[in-house]
Amino acid sequence: MHSEYCPLCQLPYDPPFAEVPDKDDDMYPVYRKLKNIDFSWLENGLAFDRDTHAIIPVQGDDGYGQFPIKGRTQDLFTSEITIGNDGDAGWGPVFHEDCIRCISDQLKRPITYEDGIEIFKLVEDNRVNYGGQYYEWDEALEEEGVTYFYSPLNSKGKKTRDRINRHLDGWISRQKQMASPTGNKRLQREEAAKELARVQAELKQALARVDALRQEVATREAALAALEDSPKKVQKTRKVAANKASAAVPVQLVVQSPVLAQPVHCPSHKTKEDCPQPDCVWGKTNRCSKKRA
Repeated sequence: MHSEYCPLCQLPYDPPFAEVPDKDDDMYPVYRKLKNIDFSWLENGLAFDRDTHAIIPVQGDDGYGQFPIKGRTQDLFTSEITIGNDGDAGWGPVFHEDCIRCISDQLKRPITYEDGIEIFKLVEDNRVNYGGQYYEWDEALEEEGVTYFYSPLNSKGKKTRDRINRHLDGWISRQKQMASPTGNKRLQREEAAKELARVQAELKQALARVDALRQEVATREAALAALEDSPKKVQKTRKVAANKASAAVPVQLVVQSPVLAQPVHCPSHKTKEDCPQPDCVWGKTNRCSKKRA
């Protein structure tokens, strides 16, 4: 969308002819077909100032997206579509005044600043069929006919009204419903139902995510358990290993050496007096003998 065209009706902000073309001019046949149309409505615009939230009447367009403010001819309002301009005397959307009045008539109330901003969001990306560096009046006239250029407030301006409403039918219908108590309640119910559906969808996604996480946890626990030996298995493994080790070692028979018999006689005790009691006993043979256990 170029700044020199209204986003609603897609027509420029200046009339097609500032003066009558010569009869040998290629545009003279176009002039003859359009000369009975009042194009003054194209020069009157309404600007919605982003800075002050005011609706400012403007007139015409300098071809670079700047509009003289009515009553302040030295100040130029800058169209929001214009790139690379800071808008010293205001900046925001601009529409034809008749286009805004057409919407206002359908709503049966004045258009507010907030309305203008919402409308601009809906139509700012509209493509101008015959717009470029210059508006192709001859091509538009050939393809669309004379009624394409009438003001939307004119009884013959149905085509213009259709272009305005093309992207606004839903918005206009909603505004009308909001204006009535029953319609407003219906809209509130619809909005509440949408919010409920949104939250339910989020809950469903969250639960599905929880189920997936639970499954993942179970899978990872099983994988970890497979990598770990259970206590019974460890005990059994150790027992088998011990048995195998025992079988591998040859059995060695331990033969106890015979205990040497203690001598019956105690050669150190030569006399009865030397024979200690009660370890020894002095025998009848006059010898010292160890006492038997």
